[in-house]
Amino acid sequence: MIQIEITNICNIDCVYCNRKTDSSFFSSGSKSMTPKEFDHILDSLLNYSKDLTKQRLAICGLGEPFMNPQFLNILQNDKISNFDNFDFSTNGTVMSKSIIEQLTNIDYKLHIRFSLQSINQTQMEKMQVGASFKNVITNIRNFELTRRKKEKDNIIVKIQNLQTPMTENETMEDFEKIIGLSFNDNFVYNKKRGVQITSNNESISDWPSARLKCSRYGQNIIFNVYGDLTACCWDCSRDQIYGNIFEDTLDNIRNNVLIKQRRNELKNNQFNHLPICERCLKHD
Repeated sequence: MIQIEITNICNIDCVYCNRKTDSSFFSSGSKSMTPKEFDHILDSLLNYSKDLTKQRLAICGLGEPFMNPQFLNILQNDKISNFDNFDFSTNGTVMSKSIIEQLTNIDYKLHIRFSLQSINQTQMEKMQVGASFKNVITNIRNFELTRRKKEKDNIIVKIQNLQTPMTENETMEDFEKIIGLSFNDNFVYNKKRGVQITSNNESISDWPSARLKCSRYGQNIIFNVYGDLTACCWDCSRDQIYGNIFEDTLDNIRNNVLIKQRRNELKNNQFNHLPICERCLKHD
């Protein structure tokens, strides 16, 4: 998978987000990627290997894509269609009629994930602080109705729900009822594991549950908003970067001996140079 962070700016304050706990997150400043920078990355990827066109191209990071004022222009880049599909997640708060019209006019394979963490308004707004439950539900419904009206089968809409002790009993049928639409092949419910919540049902930990291993280190191609090739999309403090695509070629960066060294260190549970991995893999 290829991941590109196009902004580190967000308009809400999710309690499970690493933005809240990493004191170094804003040390490099807020930034949004320009269409020109995004285009340069796509050129670099396509020049590096045509095999990359078989992979999924995804927007990653800890920012809300629509906080990048040039996001809709970025989505118009013709080179996106060279990849298997294009994928991004949104909190669904910024979804005007104009944005919906432009998104549903896209012809390449597009997967849009709406983060909706509970069907209970109080619970959702406690987890996704700053988001309006009613507004997000309305935006999801309007987007999907527009997609169906235009018969845009190239677009898949996913409702992404993080399973927690507070929401584990919520079902797909519950989400269908609250949204007012039935799920199908292009409108999908995706319950995702990975968020730990303490016993008081209010304090949510900053990292996913402990994992046995990470098979993606050095395999996925991940660029942060500054153009750094980074080891992980959670590396918001820029602790594990191996070069910058705006300053060097992808071939040179990917052949960086450090990547192989760090991968071997990870296999042997040596975390001296892998702070982001240590926090994720050794989480209690």
